Amino acid sequence: MNVMTSLITKIGFTLGLLLVMSTAPADPILVDSMPLSNVQFYPRHTAPATVISLNNTRLSAQINARVEKISVREGQPVMTDEVLVQLDCRDSKQLLKQARAQWKFASDQFSRIKRLRANKNASEESYSKSQFDLAQAEVARSQAQLQVERCEVSAPFDGVVLEKMVSEGDLAAPGTPLLRIIDVTNIEVEASVPHPLVDSLLTAKELYFEQREEKYPVKLVRVTDYIDTISNDQKVYLKFTGNSPRTGAGGRLTWRNPTPHLPSRYIVQRGGSLGLFIVDQGKARFIKLPQALEGQSAPIALPPEQVVITSGLAGLVDDTPVTTAP
Repeated sequence: MNVMTSLITKIGFTLGLLLVMSTAPADPILVDSMPLSNVQFYPRHTAPATVISLNNTRLSAQINARVEKISVREGQPVMTDEVLVQLDCRDSKQLLKQARAQWKFASDQFSRIKRLRANKNASEESYSKSQFDLAQAEVARSQAQLQVERCEVSAPFDGVVLEKMVSEGDLAAPGTPLLRIIDVTNIEVEASVPHPLVDSLLTAKELYFEQREEKYPVKLVRVTDYIDTISNDQKVYLKFTGNSPRTGAGGRLTWRNPTPHLPSRYIVQRGGSLGLFIVDQGKARFIKLPQALEGQSAPIALPPEQVVITSGLAGLVDDTPVTTAP
């Protein structure tokens, strides 16, 4: 009986000791911490971009004529309304001369019939016919004048000649390509931006086209609704707000995400969720980051003064007592 009593006493003592040990507070874990403002950052994004012209134009003949003179060469800059190609205009000028003579005759006839009509010496039918003949002569004269004007092919904008497509002496017909020129003043930046980054681009405060260590400020003009099924990119178009590089220049579109992000080294997984630990009244508190992806930084929406645990994360769980290094 004494042996049994002694055994029960020992068992009770052991259980009591274990109970005390299990309920005794654990020693706080030593961790490093700092305010979120010291560790958060604003990611810099880039996308391939090119300076493009809004006008890449083929200038074509509009009349049947021989190419008489080409005043420019490939690579040469041209100004608006500068004559680039002169077509043989002798036939067109003869037609204009004839049209002017016919118009003069029709005009004189109409004036005569008008006077006779006023004296009631001309019928309404003859008056109407004379008026119609004059209108037709005016149309013919205008068309002939337009044909003469088309003997000279001029630059529609300030640009550069990219390609000469005929030579002097060639015969041209309406639609025959003569020159290809590109507009160097009406330009945009075209960039291919990964679809997941488009939202950050839309809200970015500063956008730049960077080329050869030069930065040119740009502003967003439009974003296409189409997403490329292979690259998962969207085309975006921007305009320069100041100086610009030359048309055709390749570079990078750069911007900073306006949302603060937490570096991936401070993000841990607990209970199937990714998040971070903060210090809350002497304890580690796990905060989930719904948008976090493993191995990547994640957007964060905590106050910049919030104290974040930066080391000693391995053994932490929610409500673990912690003490910060001095």
